Amino acid sequence: MSSQIVNQDWRNVVTQQNQQFFPSITFEESEEKNKWSFSMKLPGFSKDRLRINLNTRTRIIVVTGQKSDGLFNITRLNERVTIKEDCLLEGVQAKLSNDTLIVTFEKEKK
Repeated sequence: MSSQIVNQDWRNVVTQQNQQFFPSITFEESEEKNKWSFSMKLPGFSKDRLRINLNTRTRIIVVTGQKSDGLFNITRLNERVTIKEDCLLEGVQAKLSNDTLIVTFEKEKK
């Protein structure tokens, strides 16, 4: 009987926890450099666990990923950003540095 209680308690401890992560997002526009960018604070997310997809029809960029604390907790990211109409969709640059993802777009020349 006591082993049944131990096994039941252990299952409650080992249950995997999934959490949704909501990043801080900052937008920046540079008229001099003719660029528009956004940055996301992604503490603990590694480059190989992130995916960035751009839908050119809807002009929405989707950033997804996940991280684990090495035990039983998984944190998931699923963030959508609408791209401004005056941004070119070719030549998009993305860089992850110091836990910050920066995505930059060239703007149409006026």
